[in-house]
Amino acid sequence: MKIDINNVSKYLIYTATIGLAVSYGNFYLFHIFIVMFMATAIVEIKNVVKTIDFLNNLPIILIFSFQLLYIFSITWSNNKLSAIYYSAYIFIGILLILTFIIAAKNQIELDKIFKIISYIFIVEIIVSLLEIITTFRYPISPYSSIVEYFNRENKIFENFSPHFINSLATIPTGFRWNPNDLATTMIIILPFFVIHKNLIIKFLGVLGVVAIIYFTNSRTVLFCVLFLFFLYILLYEKIKTKLIFFGSMLFIVIIIVLNLNNLNKYEKFIPTKITYTINSIRIFLTENHEKINEKSSISIRQNLIKNAFTAFKQSYGLGVGGGNSNFIHKEKNMKNTKNITSLHNFWLEILVEGGIIAFLIFIYFYFSTIYKVFVISKKTENETLMYYAKASTLALSIFIIAEISMSSAIYFLPMWLLLGFSLSLSKIYKL
Repeated sequence: MKIDINNVSKYLIYTATIGLAVSYGNFYLFHIFIVMFMATAIVEIKNVVKTIDFLNNLPIILIFSFQLLYIFSITWSNNKLSAIYYSAYIFIGILLILTFIIAAKNQIELDKIFKIISYIFIVEIIVSLLEIITTFRYPISPYSSIVEYFNRENKIFENFSPHFINSLATIPTGFRWNPNDLATTMIIILPFFVIHKNLIIKFLGVLGVVAIIYFTNSRTVLFCVLFLFFLYILLYEKIKTKLIFFGSMLFIVIIIVLNLNNLNKYEKFIPTKITYTINSIRIFLTENHEKINEKSSISIRQNLIKNAFTAFKQSYGLGVGGGNSNFIHKEKNMKNTKNITSLHNFWLEILVEGGIIAFLIFIYFYFSTIYKVFVISKKTENETLMYYAKASTLALSIFIIAEISMSSAIYFLPMWLLLGFSLSLSKIYKL
């Protein structure tokens, strides 16, 4: 392999897609290629600057401005080490975006990268399905019997009841360690199957991905599956299909609303996880956290949000500093979040930690990226670019809600990869 910026960029993308699936403790194979990329970029700095065109590339200017604000927040953060770590996470995310722009100079290169990434995700889907239907566990899984050999902790403890251990037997983690992270990864790649023209790939892909999401027990992402199909039909289907779908959905919603308090009557006909998801959404949106069981996850999430907004107001909009949202609950009342410190909401996390300016910059960056790929999906006559653009539009849009299932998305590599893929697509289309 010739050591140049293009090759290193590609391998950085591939290893980032794999993530912790090849790792030892907190050290990933991906980290080796970060160092290689940075070293090569310094040597080929002129080529990098020319390819990325920093001064005329608004998305890159925005994301680096976001990075700088997080770096500045170190000065007033209570926990400076955490702020440094979070600034480093964002920098790594930016590197992934840059690698896509460098590596995918044209559609031919983008097609090659997409093909290999697709193979990696297909392997992850197969691994996840095996974790559901067999006793197989990926070696670097919290429920693997040999995970300790990779300097990680086995999450099945002796004091767990046999019933609880059995319930873990069908929860997949794939290459993501955490079931919620796996579910969010799956919802990101789901649009690429939904949009696919090959009916066999479409059917098997959608079936496999939805099954994985269902067995992760991620209520938020399970809801997002329905919302994804809603967006797909709204944005890309014909008027007749839209009328049939939305008419059917309206009927279903009316039935559900009229029977919200009597869902238990229909348990024989509706999977428990679906009724549980519907009830959870209703409780979260309509009931005061003081009336909910204080030990429930819904009450904890409501308290996390309440504590976060209190801290944000006290920071006068500057934010508490990168990573410091994990410490505000200790200052307020640790009991009301049951030792859970992460906000479980990336957008709220950015607002509370980075402040209002960082939040607005990132929001503009994110939504302008969605707009770019959406425009491509409507204007291009190139079928492959149209496929990429449609799927990216849906993936970026659905992630806005899906990320709530995770503790944080700041170091969620699939998100940064998706942003890099979308921006390289807009660069190729010259939008």
